[in-house]
Amino acid sequence: MDSESARAKLPLRPVVFGILTVLRQTPLHGYGIMKRANEHVGHRAILGPGTLYRTLKELRADGLIAPAEGPDDTDARRRYYELTHLGEAVAEAETTRLGRLIESGALVDQSAGSHNLRNRRGAAATGRTGRGDVAGAASYSH
Repeated sequence: MDSESARAKLPLRPVVFGILTVLRQTPLHGYGIMKRANEHVGHRAILGPGTLYRTLKELRADGLIAPAEGPDDTDARRRYYELTHLGEAVAEAETTRLGRLIESGALVDQSAGSHNLRNRRGAAATGRTGRGDVAGAASYSH
């Protein structure tokens, strides 16, 4: 698999990355994918049935996942999915990309990031940093 082909699909939407991450572990059926993906984000449901099945259809069309055999005792109505070689390469490339962003400090806690952004906007508009300092003064730091 050409790494350029994998990197061309980046960055991934969080939902897509969640599905690919779950399927890196084992082939699963739709409900199993949804349940595990939501567990990985601290039980905050980010993936509902409509989003899941629409995204699975997209991932199949893009060649990132394929139908898989389920266990012998599985209900025949359940469709299992697994990563293709391209899907594995894309998941790995996104993991590497996100790791580099984290190491560089480019990704920050969203709540801290939005708070800092609000403070900077306020400082630009008022000439103050919110701490009584004039924006641009030596004591002001990002």
